[in-house]
Amino acid sequence: MRTFVVLVVSPCLLYAGESGNGKKQRRRKRADEFYTSSADPIDAPIINAEGKDDAVGVETTLHAKTNSKRKRKPNLNIVDADVDVDGSTTSSSNILETANQADEYLPFASLPPLRVDVSDPLKDYNKEGIAAATSGDLRMARQHFMAASHMGPYRADIWANLALSSISFVSPRFEGDGAGRARAQGSMEHAILCESRAAMDISNLLNGAPRSDIEGDIKNFLDTFGGEESCDISPIAKKRRMLAARAVKLVEHDAVGAANLLCKAPQAVRLKLTSEQKQRGALTASFVRAYLSRMRVCGVVAVENMYDPEFIDELEDAHQKSYDPTSLRGEIETESVGSRGIGRYEVKWPLEEPFTDPRLTLNAALVELVKGALVENHIELDTFSHVDSMPSAAMQHW
Repeated sequence: MRTFVVLVVSPCLLYAGESGNGKKQRRRKRADEFYTSSADPIDAPIINAEGKDDAVGVETTLHAKTNSKRKRKPNLNIVDADVDVDGSTTSSSNILETANQADEYLPFASLPPLRVDVSDPLKDYNKEGIAAATSGDLRMARQHFMAASHMGPYRADIWANLALSSISFVSPRFEGDGAGRARAQGSMEHAILCESRAAMDISNLLNGAPRSDIEGDIKNFLDTFGGEESCDISPIAKKRRMLAARAVKLVEHDAVGAANLLCKAPQAVRLKLTSEQKQRGALTASFVRAYLSRMRVCGVVAVENMYDPEFIDELEDAHQKSYDPTSLRGEIETESVGSRGIGRYEVKWPLEEPFTDPRLTLNAALVELVKGALVENHIELDTFSHVDSMPSAAMQHW
């Protein structure tokens, strides 16, 4: 049995000021930058440090420039600050609708998995990443920024920090004896670069501060693989990525046109959560970018494979034992069932196993996606129910 989780968000919840709320913007107090500017203006941000990758067991030395022997101040410019998230964009021209096929993404099995414990909701993983980067451990810095993006996917600065630490981590691998392997399409280094590009796209989508230094480094590295297109596994994936980017820019000025551009084909709002994504411990930036761009424009995304089929069968069996659809007739308003229009009923679920199972109520991937869509950390489970629409049901009014 194939199951989908359909996430629907009202536009006014996505970005403040979009639906009759004026131009109110959600802001957080900016903190001082943790890194000083470089005394040498010619270089992109890189930190002097020793790094080691657990996945391949290769010692690497992170340095500024191969030909530069001057000592430099750390210049990662990683900051502990959130930014405006009003979703403002610029217009762009339309492109043709793509075929009605599902998106495909570069397999990220070569990416290092998340090895940081994210069970503590009060821990500031962004600050942990900053501390690791300050000490020169870019491998752990990247791990903590991955954890931070999992816990706070609504923060543009976290995604920028993840992109920057990733670039600084992989850049030395393109020099010396390991350059040939690093420059192979599909390598770990290539996958991390693709993730860096997606992370910066998310930061921009959340109206993050412009970072031309990071954008330039990512472009230069990806150009050696044939550009950003090397991150797409198929022509359809390339077209959908381009389509989503244009629709996101268009939506601020023409919401209907943007929706017609991106959301017409059913497959355009369908994403599949692979087993590799689940096993990593955090969703890839590429997946989150695809999800947020569609939610931003379409307001609805269907995610396949969010729950294991065996668990859905368990829920279905428990549901059938207490559910009698023949009783849903006429106007009803009891503790367990309520009418929600002609032929439509809201049925309350019992607060007991398996309906209270954390696999359902605290699904890590689902919580991450909801936080990203609502641009909010504090979410709660409010209505614990499902809605039945009978064949005679009128159009839903809410």
